[in-house]
Amino acid sequence: MRYLLQRPLPDEILTSALVRTCVQFDVAIKPLLNAIGVNPGSPGFFHMSKIAAYAQVFRMDPTDLLNQATVFPSLVAFQPGDRRMAFEMAATQGIAIPGVQLSALQSTTAFVPYRRLCSKCVRTDKARYGWAYWHVSHHLPGVTLCARHGTRLRETTLTTSSGRGRWSYQLPEVVDSTLPAARPGRFDLELNRLALGIQAGEVQLASDALPLRFYRCALERAGLVAEDRQVNASAARAWVAGHLQGLAGSSGLLRCDPSLAWVDLILRDRPGVPFAACKHLIIQAALASTERPAAATLNHKSTGFRGRPLGDLDVVKAAELDARIRMRLKSPARFTLQEEMEALGVWSAFRHSRHKYPALSKVVARHRAAMQRRKTRVIGVSGTGRRTDSSGATDEQHVT
Repeated sequence: MRYLLQRPLPDEILTSALVRTCVQFDVAIKPLLNAIGVNPGSPGFFHMSKIAAYAQVFRMDPTDLLNQATVFPSLVAFQPGDRRMAFEMAATQGIAIPGVQLSALQSTTAFVPYRRLCSKCVRTDKARYGWAYWHVSHHLPGVTLCARHGTRLRETTLTTSSGRGRWSYQLPEVVDSTLPAARPGRFDLELNRLALGIQAGEVQLASDALPLRFYRCALERAGLVAEDRQVNASAARAWVAGHLQGLAGSSGLLRCDPSLAWVDLILRDRPGVPFAACKHLIIQAALASTERPAAATLNHKSTGFRGRPLGDLDVVKAAELDARIRMRLKSPARFTLQEEMEALGVWSAFRHSRHKYPALSKVVARHRAAMQRRKTRVIGVSGTGRRTDSSGATDEQHVT
């Protein structure tokens, strides 16, 4: 049965080839997958595991099949080089590397929740190959236009998510679809160009190759933020939301994070955790499609300090700490200064900036001798020469 499997047609997603095989030869998906040697379950629409098993049947190079018949290139476009190679090994050979799981890339359904089609492609594919099929390029995060015809993609009610009861034997020609009313704008066109570019390998940029202040410098060059000012988080989110609101098919982009909380994070100095490629493309498309303003619009505007003055806070917390220590000294139970100050919410700030908390420092000094006398047996000496008690706490944690 494994040799019944039909080789993917140009730009056909792997799952579509499975559907064509099942329809043409009237076979169920589970026996077919079992014959191929992969997990005999119902694969998701963006299925991209055990690629080597499929490649053997197709007599193709596994990497070529992965890059041509899945959205894999789009998902790893901004991953660090070592993680990109690890994901490729996991997809083609099923080799799991600690800390890198293929499931980490399966967020495509959040950006593309429903299957899409181009009515012109349906007709031309049917005439040329005898089948209408699902295209890879129609399901890339950020793409809303057909790369071949330039027409707006139609959205179906068929989900792209995986799970029990979600497998479908339907091909585009028998599925109802709707055409988004929004017309493509400058942002829309740029986002499509970038998304298609990274899938085709024309745009390749790993996140570890981005300069430390890549987006910050881009904002400054675009005149959106001044060199000496921080980025206003709410203004940055509104800036991106304004572009996405007019984007047809952006429901998936907004549904995965309606608050757009990631926007102000990605605009900071590059963090260690890579963002999804689609988020990089959204920022880059927004930069490319934003006219240079007369004045910076994303500058942070300080509203002044509204909290309690630090001096007052120091006095209040010092009184509370004094009362807690006096009470704990009357009890035979062991305690540490760190525990008491953490309970008051001041340990971290006091530890790193003691000079700003003179009242707290006086309380610690006042009770230092009593707390030292309370220390009981010492059971060991740490590698740094500091004594530890039965709880593992060091001298510095008991009395600072």
